Amino acid sequence: MHHPMRPPRDTRHPEASLAPSHPKKDSMTTKSEARATRKAEKANDPTRVSFWKFLTWSATGASYAVSVMLLGYFTIYATDSLGLNAGIVAGILVFVKILDALGLLWSGWLIDRAPETRWGKARPFELAIVGVWVASALLFSIPGGLGDVAKYIWIGVAYALISAVFTPLLNSNDPLYLARAFGSRDAITKISSRSGIFVGLFAIVAGIGLPLIFGSAGKDPSAWTIAAWSLAVPMALFGLGRFVFNKEKYLTEDPTTPKVTLKEIWTVLKSNRHLWTIAAIQFVNAFVGFIGVGTYYFRYIVGDLSLLALASAMNILLLPILIFLPVLVRKFGIAKTMFVANLIGAAGFVLFALGGLGMPFVIAALLFSAVAGIPIAFLIPVMIIDSATYNEWQGNRRLESVGGAVTGFGRNIAAAISVGATGLVLTATGYNGTLDVQAPAATAGITVLASWVPAALTVISAFVALGYGKFERQLPTITADIDLRRMEEANGEVPAWATPYMATAATAASGIHIVTEGHTAHGADAGPERSSRDV
Repeated sequence: MHHPMRPPRDTRHPEASLAPSHPKKDSMTTKSEARATRKAEKANDPTRVSFWKFLTWSATGASYAVSVMLLGYFTIYATDSLGLNAGIVAGILVFVKILDALGLLWSGWLIDRAPETRWGKARPFELAIVGVWVASALLFSIPGGLGDVAKYIWIGVAYALISAVFTPLLNSNDPLYLARAFGSRDAITKISSRSGIFVGLFAIVAGIGLPLIFGSAGKDPSAWTIAAWSLAVPMALFGLGRFVFNKEKYLTEDPTTPKVTLKEIWTVLKSNRHLWTIAAIQFVNAFVGFIGVGTYYFRYIVGDLSLLALASAMNILLLPILIFLPVLVRKFGIAKTMFVANLIGAAGFVLFALGGLGMPFVIAALLFSAVAGIPIAFLIPVMIIDSATYNEWQGNRRLESVGGAVTGFGRNIAAAISVGATGLVLTATGYNGTLDVQAPAATAGITVLASWVPAALTVISAFVALGYGKFERQLPTITADIDLRRMEEANGEVPAWATPYMATAATAASGIHIVTEGHTAHGADAGPERSSRDV
């Protein structure tokens, strides 16, 4: 019996009962499947960096940045709180920085030769951040009852542990860990620049807090010691975030390849001029960064060390640069981005010469001068990995960690010279840390070190960076050439240890043409013996 309001079912055609009766539901199912597909594609995208990855990867960088800021207060602690001679302290730091430069070369060799462990090859060296913080706290824990000679020895040992042992291991490890954790250049660029947002925020907070803490400590050595340890313990634990949460997922070379030899390292050092360009950029930037008269400038030129906190808070205005840094690099390239940033920074350093006219000039100087260091700080690891790609293209070992060591070598040699020059200028101009007001010659020396010297060096850095542009433009060609060669060696298949970038490039390998200045080749015919002269 049929319902009066319902049409009878058509029993003559059974297929009719199979027809879809809920088109909206089917449409929803299709949309759900599309969303699931997009979600899977997003999860498998080798260039994607999740927020959690970005946050945990930034932990070590943020922790290390605070340790560097803490060390920026050491000289004024040694001269004003301990009453030590600025020239002798500077001489000790210079000597240790030279040891540090040698330690960087050793650390690069050690990391590239390191065996695969359950935690990976590069990842275990992240534990060096703990050593950095323990040694930093010890540097600010010099007993007041010691004689001057014993104090100088304490400084040398503690600073050597920071600068010649733990920091080289941490910094040389960074490029290789990046390459093995993320695998593609786009992802590496994203994590390097976007982590800078978090590191920058952390540095701003530290930049506000440290001047207030040490400003209230005055010249009391015990107050400085308590402050240093109160900072060191939580920062050391926080700095382990990268090690704990970021595994190595990719291999950068065939795991059956023999360990690196000194001859292979020497071959790379002789043949890769781009690596030395990167080292030169790092050298000049480090020379500027390690002049280290900021605390002196605020105490004796501005007149209040605690005002450094207010000025540091203004750096939050620079964070948009970090947000858009990947976009700027994609549009203009690393070389042009660094060139413009350095010229802006040079203008900022010039403004420090006018700091005596009031805080607006000082804040403007701080903001503009800080622009110079942003792309250098966060893009140097990308450049080192690019340099390793060039090594492979030349038929040599990649040696990411050696690349990190070489650029670190340049940084530390510059730091040694810079620290020494600062000490000499302060001594020559009659600086006396026991005085509350310095002589005119001493304040003039502080102003020159804070303004005109870094301004000139930053202009030099701008033009050195611009020279990196030609290699950067040819990098896509080099990368495609390497991918094709790797496929040929694997009989047309992507090697099992290949990175996601290689796997993606391989899908279009048959259509890739290698184009360099003066000739065009297809596939593996464009080997390094033909095109190395063009790059």
